[in-house]
Amino acid sequence: MGWLCFRLQEDFVLAYWLIAALVLGALLPCRAQGPPVGWRELYQHAAANDQRLMALQEEVSQARGVLRQAGLRPATEFSVSGATGRPLGTLGEEQFGAAVSRALEASGKRSGRLAVAEYGVALAEANYQEGLRQLRYALRLQYSLYGTATHRLQIAEEVMQSWQRSLDLVAQRVEQGDASSLERNLIRVELARAKAECARLRGTLEKTRVELALLSTYDDPRGIPDPEISVPELLDISLNELRSQALQQRPDLHYTALSERQAESGVSLAKAEGKPDWTLSAGYTNVYSRFDNQLGLDRAGGLATLRDRDDLLVLGVTVPILGARRNQGNLEAASARMRGAQHRSRALSRSIPLQVDAAWGQYTGARESYETLTNEVLVPASENLQVIRQAYELGHLEMLDLLNEQRRFYSLRMEAVDLQLSIGQAMAELEFALGGELP
Repeated sequence: MGWLCFRLQEDFVLAYWLIAALVLGALLPCRAQGPPVGWRELYQHAAANDQRLMALQEEVSQARGVLRQAGLRPATEFSVSGATGRPLGTLGEEQFGAAVSRALEASGKRSGRLAVAEYGVALAEANYQEGLRQLRYALRLQYSLYGTATHRLQIAEEVMQSWQRSLDLVAQRVEQGDASSLERNLIRVELARAKAECARLRGTLEKTRVELALLSTYDDPRGIPDPEISVPELLDISLNELRSQALQQRPDLHYTALSERQAESGVSLAKAEGKPDWTLSAGYTNVYSRFDNQLGLDRAGGLATLRDRDDLLVLGVTVPILGARRNQGNLEAASARMRGAQHRSRALSRSIPLQVDAAWGQYTGARESYETLTNEVLVPASENLQVIRQAYELGHLEMLDLLNEQRRFYSLRMEAVDLQLSIGQAMAELEFALGGELP
């Protein structure tokens, strides 16, 4: 009888430590296997290899080429001409000439083209920065999902291993007659549920890994390192400071402001295009003529047909006659582009502070909820689980009561992981609204 009591005490102690390990695992932070990597490292890899960003860089080079071409002045033209009447039976009538001409652009055309092209380069650079902002936002959101999927799978595997150890222990007790087969079957069901949950979470993790590899330009998703699983530190910055920084560094706002100034330059260029260009020309013409039936004396005193040679200097100015409304359509189009750019710039300037406010509210709410859950819910819940376990060991509660409390505690752990995801997503939203890295 004493041996039996000692064996029962030994089984209770072992069960105690197994359940205590489950509770302790809930309170300790989980660590990813292998060297973890943060989203910033993935962002640097993506920024250096993303083909879409490379295309945006080529647009910057294209804009610089347009700027180089915009500064060119009209080329000097050289022409040579000749005329003869021989093919038509008119002998003795020939003319040869050469001329040089140069177009003089109206005031404001070249400077207007340069101004528009310079803003084009600045717009291409701002568009590239906006591409970086979009990539940073998408990658940080996906990294949060990847970290959450990894964390959830770790918790589920811990629970599955704990149920497996509990099943092994209860199976031994059933064989010895110290526990009912119902308890073993209940634990088997929980173990099967844990295995199914792990299988589902592995699929989710693989999906998020592939999507993260696509964003970070990894050809093989298996090359994606394990994520860092941690809660970001509290932000040491005020909401007003975030609003001010967003208005200063948002690349899309900078893009709209540049578009407005480029449109203003386009209006000035359209006005200049309505002015005529002058073309100056200078040339030399040599004319040979023969007068049939007109005879004269040559140097030897004999009769000869009269011939004449003239050397002419030709100067000219060409001025196109343009009507007052010749370029009115281009001017109206440029004015409309300017007004549209002004409307977009004002709309974005008003919306950016609201975007920062929304992201800040999402962040503070998720942060407060997480702190409340971890400090005021998880710790008491673990204590409640300890009490229910002790009551079960003393025979005051059934196995189902213990199982229900363990399920509740597992749900709370998963809820804490979801709140970590909410914090990560809120940080991504706040950084996206800010237009740069958070301090």
